[in-house]
Amino acid sequence: MKYILIIVLVVTGFKYGMKHFDLGDVYTWAKARPYHETRAKAIYYVGMVYYLQDKTDGSITAFNQLLADHPTCQYASKALFRLGNVQRSLNHFEEARSAYERYIEQFPNGPDIQAVQNNYEFVKFK
Repeated sequence: MKYILIIVLVVTGFKYGMKHFDLGDVYTWAKARPYHETRAKAIYYVGMVYYLQDKTDGSITAFNQLLADHPTCQYASKALFRLGNVQRSLNHFEEARSAYERYIEQFPNGPDIQAVQNNYEFVKFK
C-alpha cells in the first residue's frame, strides 16, 4: 500500500509539473542559481532533454551556456560531445569540428574519445 501511494504521488507531481512548467522555466531557474554543481547539472539536463527531443536550438543554447560558465565541470565532456553531434546533424561542420577538437584537447582520455575521434574524422574536411 505504501509503494502504491508513493507511485501515485510521483505520477501526480510529474503531471502537474508537465502541465505548469516547461524546459524554458527550468533553464531560466538554472541560470539564476549561484555558480555551483546544482546549476551545472540543471543546465546539462535541460540540454539533454532538448537533445533527446531533437530541439536543436535549445540544446545548443544550453550546452554552450554550460561550457561558458562551467568549462571544467563533470558534464563538460558530455556537453562537448553532444554539441558536436547537434552541430553535425545541422550540417554546421565548422562548429562541429570546433566542439570535437575542444573535446580531444581537453579530454584526451574521456569516456567518449573514440566516438569523438570518429565523428571528427567525418567532419574534418567538410
